[in-house]
Amino acid sequence: GNTRTTTRSIVTIDKEAPTFTVSGNPATWTGSDVTLSISATDMPASGCSGLHAQAYSFDGGVTWQADTSKTFSENGTYTLMVRDSVGNVSKGQDITIRYIDKTPPAAHVEGVPTAWQNTDAIIHIIASDLPNQGSGLDAKPYSWDNGLTWTNSSSLTVSQNQSLRIKVRDAVGNILTHPVTEITFLDKEPPEDFTVSASPTAWTAGSVTLTVSGASDKISGLADLPYYWTAANVDYGPTSDASYEVTENGDVIVSITDKAGNVRSKKVSVTNIDKTAPSDLAIVGDTATWTNQPVTVSATAKDTQSGVTEFSWNNGLTWQTDSTITFNENTEGILLAKDAVGNISEPFQYTITCVDKEAPELTVVFSAASSDFKEVITQLYGTDTGGSEVKDFCWDYDKADGTGEWTSASIKALTSGVTVTVAVRDHAGNVSLKDVTPKAYE
Repeated sequence: GNTRTTTRSIVTIDKEAPTFTVSGNPATWTGSDVTLSISATDMPASGCSGLHAQAYSFDGGVTWQADTSKTFSENGTYTLMVRDSVGNVSKGQDITIRYIDKTPPAAHVEGVPTAWQNTDAIIHIIASDLPNQGSGLDAKPYSWDNGLTWTNSSSLTVSQNQSLRIKVRDAVGNILTHPVTEITFLDKEPPEDFTVSASPTAWTAGSVTLTVSGASDKISGLADLPYYWTAANVDYGPTSDASYEVTENGDVIVSITDKAGNVRSKKVSVTNIDKTAPSDLAIVGDTATWTNQPVTVSATAKDTQSGVTEFSWNNGLTWQTDSTITFNENTEGILLAKDAVGNISEPFQYTITCVDKEAPELTVVFSAASSDFKEVITQLYGTDTGGSEVKDFCWDYDKADGTGEWTSASIKALTSGVTVTVAVRDHAGNVSLKDVTPKAYE
């Protein structure tokens, strides 16, 4: 009945190193850090000890960590290893990271003017991104406006002085900020605007002096002999004289030049020298239509210089500034025009013949009676001595409102014993009336 109890420890022996795979190594360029991740197994179902608490090394076993990932900020070859809990270490796997690019391109600028010029400047960017070591330049690598916009053009045409803030970027977004490029020797602008005054400004038969004031140039400055005058077929300049005397009307061009050769010109028209009288006198108004009212007409005349200021309808006896006049009757006379400096035109003969204030004379004749003696054949005759001649007749004129039906018919059968008002009218509108009572038995 005696019993012996024996205890035995069963120990599992693990001599197998873990296995692992690596992910996260980019195959294309990036401007960011690269994170490598390890996926490892120690096959615990086969009796292995399992992974160590700090199972992962990304530096060939120098250091170990529990995190399966590690981030790298620069290119290089890194040895990755994995160990299990009893110290079996996997064979190192060399991973080469070669597509990290955190270096901006290199560039310099050419074409910046160093002396005054009045033509566009073409600025060039010469850029590179370390061939075989970087991602290369972007498809649109150049910015001329501090990164607001980007272009594939490495040249820029500049037409005025300015500060260029140039940037260059590579394919992964690394940006080179070039020192500010100052364009300071470019002058494409003409001199500042200026004024030209004339003396005298009133009409004159003498000369007019033109004087430039306010001439300046804010960039390159005015030339030593900045003025050039051109009038008719006369050129005067270049000169330092800012005044010029004009003896006849016309356009005068004054040009001012700066040190870069830019020119600003201004045309001044001298129009206050007048030695010519008005011409082409005429009368405007209806003088062809007969009327029994006053006739108002206007005088016209051409004067390309000081302008017409007065008219005389009586050959210079009296003058008036109003170009219109009213005639109460037919008349004739001589029209004159005077300009602002007293030049008087050639005489113009005019005649007014369309006024007729005399009513025509009306005659009424009873010629025959109808067979039943109810109507009388009546005939109207008109005689006009005012000139406009008889126009038409009215057989039913209403004296109260001055209306009636006008007709060219001068013969009509009127009712016997009935009084009517008949009328005759001339072309000027003058009317003569008669009250008639035809009687068939007379």
